[in-house]
Amino acid sequence: MKAIRGFLSGGASAVIVFGLLASAGLSGLSAAHAQGIQRVDASRLACTALQDIIEADGAAIVRSRSPRSNMVLSERYVSRRGFCLQGEITRFRSVQTRDTEFCSVKICALRSGRSGNQ
Repeated sequence: MKAIRGFLSGGASAVIVFGLLASAGLSGLSAAHAQGIQRVDASRLACTALQDIIEADGAAIVRSRSPRSNMVLSERYVSRRGFCLQGEITRFRSVQTRDTEFCSVKICALRSGRSGNQ
């Protein structure tokens, strides 16, 4: 600790060192966020595998077929409310997976009932 204090008491060099450390830390965070959210196809996964991915990552973009129109949907599902925007809550939604028609997952939704990404 004394070595660090002695080194950092150097004035300008302390600012440079702190700046380098800070930008190294920030670039690490940026790289993690730049990798992005995992995208998965529900029709290729068992329900428990899909739920495990969402739980492990906190959120995932899931492609699935709409039961009403047969269109391909891409929606963001989350493991808990902490992955939603402020003012949103989680609501249960079911998606069709490889092994079941009704796999229960959570989506962020406005308190009024509409999904937050609509």
